[in-house]
Amino acid sequence: MTSDPTPHPDLTAALDALHQSEQHLLRTVDSLSPDAWGEPSVLPGWSRAHVAAHLALNAEGLAGAVNGLAHDVEVPVYESGEKRDADIEELSQAGPAEIRERLFGAGQALRDALSTLDAAHWGGSIARVPDGPQWSVVEVPATRRREVEIHHADLDAGYSHRDWPGDFAVELLDLATEDHAASPDSPVFTIRATDTIRTWSVGAEQPVVEGTAADLGWWLVGRGRGEGLACDSGLPRLGPWRRTPAPTRAP
Repeated sequence: MTSDPTPHPDLTAALDALHQSEQHLLRTVDSLSPDAWGEPSVLPGWSRAHVAAHLALNAEGLAGAVNGLAHDVEVPVYESGEKRDADIEELSQAGPAEIRERLFGAGQALRDALSTLDAAHWGGSIARVPDGPQWSVVEVPATRRREVEIHHADLDAGYSHRDWPGDFAVELLDLATEDHAASPDSPVFTIRATDTIRTWSVGAEQPVVEGTAADLGWWLVGRGRGEGLACDSGLPRLGPWRRTPAPTRAP
């Protein structure tokens, strides 16, 4: 008797949202001219080819780790941080067609791998690197969507953070405020999203930083200079955004 591979309804929605985000990304990638691939992205030192290469390799690594989990074999997402960086650099030097095909194929491979998991495996975890942080597999669809949506905007190719789906912007604020609140390098403040009429505390009620959910999210993940945001005492100087591993939980 085999376990039912159908995920929880919340996971089905997360997988659908990921698919939509990846389709939008591929449309932007397909619109790039050959010369545009070598132009700078939002990320210092990275071209658009670097960003696309990273997204392809991230999906390949996640797919390998999820496939390993399905067969009860621990396979890390990356062999090491150094190997990750070297692989991104190497793939970024390939032709646009190769990078695009790797990106498309990796996204499909990850969706296929996730579709094979049964209920027991959805409660498991995968490792970012050998002996490294453990990521709850149930969070993989949302984790991958964050990679896709943030780096899609990083391409600086007609899609910006202000094009993010509303649900994604709010989910990012939930996560990024929690991470900054847990970081010793972050100041304390509160954010107020003017388009959702919601507030998030990052350790204190004051000062209050106001703006749209998308503009607040872009700032919290270390992009831009706080364009579109307001704070009576001036914007707090953020420490780096560091993702903290989420605790493993069942779907």
